[in-house]
Amino acid sequence: MTSRWFMMTLTALTLIACGAKDTTDDSSAIDADGDGFAEADDCDDNDAAINPDATESCDGVDNNCDGTVDEGVTVTAWPDVDGDGHGDPRYPEEVCSVEAGYVDNDGDCNDIEAAAYPGAVEVCDGIDNNCDGTIDDADPALDVSSATTWYVDSDGDSFGDPSNTEVACEMPAGTVTDGNDCDDGDPDVYPGAVELCNGVDDDCDPNTTEDGVATAWDSSGNPQDITADVTGSSSAPAAIEVTGDATVRFCDGTFYVTIDVTADALIESWGGASATTLDGAGGGAVIYSTADGVDITVRELTVTGGSGMDTAALSSGNGGGGVACEADGTTTLALEGVSLIDNEAESGGGLYAYGCDVTISDSDISGNVGNTAIGGLLIADGTHEITNTTVTYNESAAHSGGALVQGVNEYLELTMDEVEFSDNYAVEYVGGFGAISSIVSWTGTSSSTSGAHANVLEGGSGGGLYLADTTFTGSVVDFGEGADDNSRADIYVDDIDFDYMAPDDATFDCDTSGCGEAAEYSLGGTVSSNDYAELLKGNIIEAETDATLNEFSIYFNPEASCVLDFYVLRDSDVDDTWDVLWSSTDNSLGTGADYYSSGDIGIAVEDGLYYGLLVGSRCSTSGDETLYYFDRDYVPTTLDGGFGSSVAHFDDVNDYSAVFTSTAELSTYASSVLRYEMTLSVTELE
Repeated sequence: MTSRWFMMTLTALTLIACGAKDTTDDSSAIDADGDGFAEADDCDDNDAAINPDATESCDGVDNNCDGTVDEGVTVTAWPDVDGDGHGDPRYPEEVCSVEAGYVDNDGDCNDIEAAAYPGAVEVCDGIDNNCDGTIDDADPALDVSSATTWYVDSDGDSFGDPSNTEVACEMPAGTVTDGNDCDDGDPDVYPGAVELCNGVDDDCDPNTTEDGVATAWDSSGNPQDITADVTGSSSAPAAIEVTGDATVRFCDGTFYVTIDVTADALIESWGGASATTLDGAGGGAVIYSTADGVDITVRELTVTGGSGMDTAALSSGNGGGGVACEADGTTTLALEGVSLIDNEAESGGGLYAYGCDVTISDSDISGNVGNTAIGGLLIADGTHEITNTTVTYNESAAHSGGALVQGVNEYLELTMDEVEFSDNYAVEYVGGFGAISSIVSWTGTSSSTSGAHANVLEGGSGGGLYLADTTFTGSVVDFGEGADDNSRADIYVDDIDFDYMAPDDATFDCDTSGCGEAAEYSLGGTVSSNDYAELLKGNIIEAETDATLNEFSIYFNPEASCVLDFYVLRDSDVDDTWDVLWSSTDNSLGTGADYYSSGDIGIAVEDGLYYGLLVGSRCSTSGDETLYYFDRDYVPTTLDGGFGSSVAHFDDVNDYSAVFTSTAELSTYASSVLRYEMTLSVTELE
C-alpha cells in the first residue's frame, strides 16, 4: 500500500508541473486498473485483483476492500517447539498456512518436552506425559510397566521380601530395591549376614552350613559370633571366659576349648550331645566355675578330654575333669542331656561340685577316671537331684568308682530317680555309689534298671552302695542278680561294718544301725546235751536267698571258764575246703547254760552257696568240759536258718586253731541229721 500511494502522488505532481490536466477531481470516473471499480470505490485501482468484489485471499492485502486484511482466510497456528505435534497454547498466531515449527492445535502442556502431550502414555519420568494435570504415581493412567518393583522391608534390615512387592515410580516408604531377604520378620537374617548357631539361614544362602559355628547371646538377646574364640586344636585348646549373663551355643562339630564361667550362663548345643562335643584336650576342666551366686546350665553336649580344675577344697589338688564347680553354696549347676565321657582328674573325673547345688537329668556319665579317687561324680555339701541318668564304666585308682556324695560342713541331701550305677570299678571301697554324712532318697520302677549292679570292687566293701553316717531310703531299686550282682556285696553300712545283698526292685531303708528289719530264726528242736571239750561244732546252711547274717548264737553250758571262737565259712559245695569270711575269737564265757552270741557279723550271703556257722570251745584247764546242746530228733528239711536250710554239720575233734590258719580244711558230715542248736539273726531286703 505504501508503494502504490507513492506512485499516485508522483503522477499528480507530474501533471501539475506540466499543466497538462484539469485540476478538477473526477475520481468517480477513473478505473485505472480496469477492474470495473472506479478509483473512488476501489481501494487499489492499480491492481485489478483488488476490488470490492474480489475474494479475500491470504496474502497480507485487503483484497475485497472491506478495510481488513486476510479476514476469514487465515488459520490459527501454535508453535511446536518440542516437535511432538502439539502446540503451545500460550502463543497462538494467525497465518495463511501452518508452516514448519507450528501446528494447528494448542493442547501441549509442556512445549519443551517432546514426551508430554495429550494422549501420550503416562510413564515414570517426572513429567505430566498425558497433560491431564497429574504426574507419575498420582496419575491413574500410569503405565506400570515403566514403574519399578519395590520390596517391602518389614524388619528394617535393608533387604525386602520377594513375595511382598509394590510397583511405583518413586520408592514407597518401607520398601527397598533388594528383594532377596529370606525372612523379612527377622532383622538379623539377610543376604551377607553372619551365620549364627540358631538353625536359621542367617545369610539367606542355603549352601552355607552352621557346622562348627558358635554363638553367644547376651542378656538382651544380642548375638555375637564367637567361632574364632572357641576354635582350638587337640594340642592347644582355646580358652574363653563367660563374664556376663549369656547363652553360649555350639553347632555340630568338635570344639577344643575350656570355658571359665563367672556369670549366669546357659551353655548348650544346637544338634544335641551326639553331634556336638566340647573337648578340653587335657587343658583343665572343660567347663568350670569358682564364682558365687551364679546359675549355670549345661545342656545337650558331650564333654570330654578334661583334666580337672585346681581346687581349694580337695587335698588331691584338682577335680572335675569334665565339669567342675566350687562355690560358697549359692551357685547352682544343672546338667541336662549331657554326656560326660572320658575325662580324668585327681578326684571326680567326670564331675566335681563343692558348695554348688547340682541337678543332673537325662545324662550319661561314663568312662571317666579318678587318678586318686572318685571316677564319675564327686559332690560335696548342698542339695542335689539326679534323674534319668546312667553312671557307667567309670574307674578309680582308689575308692569310689561311680560316685561319692559327702556332707562336709552340713548333711548333704540327694534325691535320685531312675538313676543307674553299673560296671564301675574301684580298688577300694565304693564300687558304684557312696554316700557319707548324707540324706539320700533313691527311686525306680519295676520296668527300669534304676539301681546299682555289676559294679566291681577289688577290696573292702560297698560294691554297689556304700553308706556311712547316712540315712537312705530306697524304693524299687535294682541291685542285680546272678552275673549282674555287685562284687564284694551290694550294700555296705560302714557304721556297723555290715554287708547286705539286695535283689532287683528292692525297697528298704538304711541308717547308721543298718538296713531293713532283722528276723530271728532257730536251728534245733528238742534239746539234749553232749559233753565236749576243746571241740569245734557247727551247722552248714545252703543259702536259698540273698540276705545278711547279722549274728548267730549257740547254746552252751560251760563247766569251767572257757573261751569261744566263732567262724563263718563259705564254699560252693560241701567239701573239705572252705573260705573263712569272718571270725571272732577268744570270747570269754561265763558259767551256766545260755546262748552265747557271735556278736555283729554283717556278712552278705548269696543264693546257692554253702555257709558254715562254727563255734569252737577252748577251756583253760585240760579236761574241763563244755556242754553243747543240740537236737538229734529232726530231719534236714525242717531246719530254716533264715536264709536257707541246714544240710550238714561240722564236728571236728582236732585242733581247729591250726586248721583256720591255713586253708580251713574241715571234716564234714553232709549225710548226718545231727544239728546243733543255734539262733540266727538274718536280714533279707525285699
